[in-house]
Amino acid sequence: MIPKVFISYAWENEEFSKKILIFSNKLRKNGIDANIDQYEENPDMGWPIWMEKQIEDSDYVLVVSTKTYFQKFQQIKEGKGVSWEVNSIYQSLYNLKGHNDKFIPVVFDENDKQFILKALQPYTNYNIESQFQKLINRLKGISNTIKPPVLEPLPKKIRKTMFLASPINIELWDRAKWRGVVFLFSPNSESAVGLLYEGDSQSALKIFEEWQKYETIDNYIDFCFIEGEIDGLPSNGYTCLISPNISKVVESASFIDESEEVFIMAITRFQRMYPKDNFFQFKRLKEARKHNPKCPVCIMPITLKDSRRGLSLDNMAIHADKKIYTKNIRYMDASEIKETDLESCIMPKYNRNFPL
Repeated sequence: MIPKVFISYAWENEEFSKKILIFSNKLRKNGIDANIDQYEENPDMGWPIWMEKQIEDSDYVLVVSTKTYFQKFQQIKEGKGVSWEVNSIYQSLYNLKGHNDKFIPVVFDENDKQFILKALQPYTNYNIESQFQKLINRLKGISNTIKPPVLEPLPKKIRKTMFLASPINIELWDRAKWRGVVFLFSPNSESAVGLLYEGDSQSALKIFEEWQKYETIDNYIDFCFIEGEIDGLPSNGYTCLISPNISKVVESASFIDESEEVFIMAITRFQRMYPKDNFFQFKRLKEARKHNPKCPVCIMPITLKDSRRGLSLDNMAIHADKKIYTKNIRYMDASEIKETDLESCIMPKYNRNFPL
């Protein structure tokens, strides 16, 4: 069961707000259903009820201890008006009468431990920067230290850890129906790649809105164009594979103890395309990448204005406001792909469920 977590904090400035967003996103990428007010634009039930519902429905509430938060809490005792969120937490702590397993104090800096609420001081606190994995283990119910039995030690237990690595939101991609790639070039020679969707346009835009929230998209996504003939498929085509940045996933798993067996599950999407321009636009982007590989490439969604009219230039809507920039554009030949490679998913001979 995925633990549901609400992060309670006191707004200080834009920089601190961004820090909270990065923290929440990192929790979600590590299998925690974290939630903060920044994910909501305008809850229909109103902010006070929304806040109370988050606190009530969550398995854990992470209280980000800062001087500002501490001061707001003190105002409750002095009878001054404070936020509904802090007031609700104060009442919940009072009702627990010393039996607390839900509210967990966390800090970004060791100096902020002085601002941990008095009611939370008897409980274990976590430094977000240096004890992140311990916090993850606490939320998932994984013991950081295994207690051996007296006299008769248990055999060493190998824990298995599964990493779900993907920038692909399966539900959104299924509704959006990705169908191809469009190469775009502006007068100032900026290269751009459009991902063409023929399904629900709002789902397509949501895909890119989620990507825009990543602090550094290159840490999470990889675009690979695969040339060459593939057995069982028509010739004169190429494949575009969108996958996680596996090297970064492996790097993030480096903290796992040697006694653990680590599995990485990668969710990808790919399309096989057969250009009618003798690969002119495809080669144009490839040549641009060859001369300037460190220059980011713009990726943006393209949707159909009217799904009933089918694919045509006058029926395509380009959404430049949803664009992202990435340097992770690779090229490889199908003949180079081995069965153990992530790219083997595009090869019918390695994939018995390949939709021929």
